[in-house]
Amino acid sequence: MSLVTHAQNLSSSLLKAGLVPGSAPLIPDDFKPLTELSVRFGERQVNLGNLFRASECKQAPSVSFTPENTWSSKTYTLLLIDPDAPTPDDPKFAYWRHWVLSGLVPGMDDGDALNVLTEYLGPGPKDEYAIGLD
Repeated sequence: MSLVTHAQNLSSSLLKAGLVPGSAPLIPDDFKPLTELSVRFGERQVNLGNLFRASECKQAPSVSFTPENTWSSKTYTLLLIDPDAPTPDDPKFAYWRHWVLSGLVPGMDDGDALNVLTEYLGPGPKDEYAIGLD
């Protein structure tokens, strides 16, 4: 899938999920992804808006992405958050951190050493998450 198509699908999915627009949107209006993040729980690929049972997400997912450009030496931070915890009607714990990693580089293997800032915390009942890479 092209990055343009991915950006269009992502924007549509964020709107459908209610993450944009709003008084304090999670994603800036001018957001344009520069890479496609691949996330898997076991053998199942995370796609925009697909659902998983909590039992499928007990272990941390595997993540991969391609660089913005081949000469970049950037490192990245990954956030797995619940933007409206515990529920959309009562988001008193909004932006709950379920997993934070820093120092990621494109092409890392899952076994590579990571700087874990927040250990993976699997989902509670009926959670919805946003995964971001910056």
